Amino acid sequence: CYIVLAFAWKIATNIGSGNAFSFDNARLFGYIYAVTITDIIIFEIINIAFIVMNMSHPGIFIISLGISFAGIAFAVCAKVLAAMCENAAQLKEENELTI
Repeated sequence: CYIVLAFAWKIATNIGSGNAFSFDNARLFGYIYAVTITDIIIFEIINIAFIVMNMSHPGIFIISLGISFAGIAFAVCAKVLAAMCENAAQLKEENELTI
């Protein structure tokens, strides 16, 4: 999905500018998670519709489940990165306030 690539580009730009652990990056990782889950749900609904209409082979459906599993793994990684980036940003903010 090109939307995920745009978010990844923004994250890479933030990292390149020295702002790796920020709330903005955590928000972008959260968006990546949401877009990926939405894409997986739409993909599986369409696959189920094709199976019901008898327009797809059951083997293709089984392969699509594997593809969906890979997408879910990617989404979970994005959600974990969002949580870790948010925690790191909170720690960074607390450390900037100490003398």
